[in-house]
Amino acid sequence: MHHLRINQRQAAPAGQRGQAAVLVLVIFLTASAALTAVGTTSHTDSAGRTQMITGQINATLGELTLWYERTGFASLGTSTPNESALRGMLSMRHPSLRMAISTPIVRSGCTGVMDCEPSRQILVWYPATNPQPTANLVNGLPMYEIGGDALWRLYDARALTQQRMATGYQQMLAAGRAITAWASAQRQASVMSTEVNFLRSSACSNSGPALPCVDTWSPMTSIAQAMAASGLSVLDVTAPWGAVVEISNASGVASQVLPYSLAMRLRTPSGAYLTYSTGQ
Repeated sequence: MHHLRINQRQAAPAGQRGQAAVLVLVIFLTASAALTAVGTTSHTDSAGRTQMITGQINATLGELTLWYERTGFASLGTSTPNESALRGMLSMRHPSLRMAISTPIVRSGCTGVMDCEPSRQILVWYPATNPQPTANLVNGLPMYEIGGDALWRLYDARALTQQRMATGYQQMLAAGRAITAWASAQRQASVMSTEVNFLRSSACSNSGPALPCVDTWSPMTSIAQAMAASGLSVLDVTAPWGAVVEISNASGVASQVLPYSLAMRLRTPSGAYLTYSTGQ
């Protein structure tokens, strides 16, 4: 009888066993749900961090791009700011981000001053966990830094450079054509011979109806008669990077015999010159 009582205590009724099984299942499902929740939260945190860093990269590159388009394009010349200088231009600095601006880049196979004007690239990145060991620089940029799981964006100013070169050149052409039209009108209205050079006065001390003698390259805005003849404003002859169209009618650069001409040029940010010659 005693042995039977022990068995009775160990062997629980069927109903109790069912409840225990349900309890074990609930505990297992609860634990599984907790593990799933932890995994999902971890993944969400990782995605959120990536999104945050991407936002920082975009904001930083946006500021540097704006600085380059407004100031750097015209002022850098051949100098290249270091990372510390670039950080100094930012309104908000993110210590974990890296940034660099390239050395001047001339497109391979380019022809002519306009096409060969150097441009820049700006790189902003969040370093990879294991960056490549080879420290190869491409146009001054540490491209080895953006492999693996690095986050990065690159701004290429090539299109901006070409657009601004084209705009500046068209401004110079417009100024030249305006002066040509003026000189032609002067010749038609004059009772004098068509051989009169209205692009350079024959008497430098008194220009009369012609343009004065401009024996050295001078900003067009400094020659009142040239500005009046063209009918253009200061902005009309100022390139997007701040350089002003220059003119000269000296014998070394312009023709003082038929067909008469006026030489024009426009300095690019790199120090080269776009040139044009307008006739009468």
